Amino acid sequence: MPNRSLTYELTRWDVFVHWMTVILRNRILQVFLVVALIFNTWIILAPGLTTRPLSRTIFDALVHVAGFLGFLLAVQGVLGLANAFLLKQRGVVGRHTLEISDQGLIERTDCNETLHRWPSVCRIVSLGPYLYIYVGDNNSHPVPKRYFSPQEIDSFLGDLRRHSERCS
Repeated sequence: MPNRSLTYELTRWDVFVHWMTVILRNRILQVFLVVALIFNTWIILAPGLTTRPLSRTIFDALVHVAGFLGFLLAVQGVLGLANAFLLKQRGVVGRHTLEISDQGLIERTDCNETLHRWPSVCRIVSLGPYLYIYVGDNNSHPVPKRYFSPQEIDSFLGDLRRHSERCS
């Protein structure tokens, strides 16, 4: 069977989007944030819980949750911008090629060439305009879909899934 490949460019904005979507893609982080939100809300609202009317407590909780999520989004955004635009990002920003071979998934850039053996290809997530191919529990290749037709992506994913399922 001939090798299949995708070639695409990652920009600094792609790196920013990758950073910003980590909460949507990481289940452990999601659980941590829910627990942190509940714990933080309890600490803030518990002291006057019995003396406030229920409607006031609900309103305060909603305001607190909105503030918590707004603060989280702001911090995530600042860190994402710093990560994407202040660091050099060698081997990340630029041209990438993902190639399916019998040995595994090969990723090539001007700075590196990496073989991810099939057992490490553990998850494929389609989130908005990106495809995330996980080559470990927390390591993924973000692939912007804007460079490919839906048929190209479907064909590549079909080949990728066939290869990775043989090793599962």
